[in-house]
Amino acid sequence: MTLKELSLFIQAEDTRLRSMHGNYEDEEKRLLARTVKLSEEVGELSEMILSHCSFQRKEKLEVLSKEKISGEFADVIIVCALLAHAMGVDLEDAIEKKIKIIEERHKKHLETV
Repeated sequence: MTLKELSLFIQAEDTRLRSMHGNYEDEEKRLLARTVKLSEEVGELSEMILSHCSFQRKEKLEVLSKEKISGEFADVIIVCALLAHAMGVDLEDAIEKKIKIIEERHKKHLETV
């Protein structure tokens, strides 16, 4: 899936979520709800990573699977993209700019070594 395809999915998902959960007049409330949801998803991913590293109770280790971990990564990305969409952030543009900054930083670091 490309970032363009993700963006189209996010637009459709945002519309679906608004129809399911109400179209809040207060956009700040929506942003805060999505931020809390992102925290929840990051927490679930963290649990899976702890399980992967065998730092969880035995019961939690028994439900560990590659598919569940993959799903948690996807949940974090989707909710993050929904939050970015709600804030008017073009993720494709933001990621491209950030990659350039990182590459320049590494290039400068290599020049000083």
